[in-house]
Amino acid sequence: MDMREVDAPPQSDTVNFQTLEKMGYKNNSRGEWVFKVDSSEDSGGDKSAKVPPHSSTTHEQSSLSYTVWRESIDTSVESIDTHIGKIQDNIKKSQGSIDLYFRLPK
Repeated sequence: MDMREVDAPPQSDTVNFQTLEKMGYKNNSRGEWVFKVDSSEDSGGDKSAKVPPHSSTTHEQSSLSYTVWRESIDTSVESIDTHIGKIQDNIKKSQGSIDLYFRLPK
């Protein structure tokens, strides 16, 4: 069995069929669920047609988009943390100057 072939879920489970289709699988003429890239074996398929690599599935694109989004968020949080640290340092320096300026004479 090809790694990109899956066993079909029970016939009554249409949710699983929809999930398989969203993941990039299709039911070929032999009743097998195969990845759409491999469907050229199916009748009517064009064996010379260029197909995108396996990584172009909607699910994997969503995962990549999430990863990029998450990295962007992490970078923003790190930047904010750096700025907060600088602000805290400036407050400490300013507090020292304020204390010297308002020091009451003895």
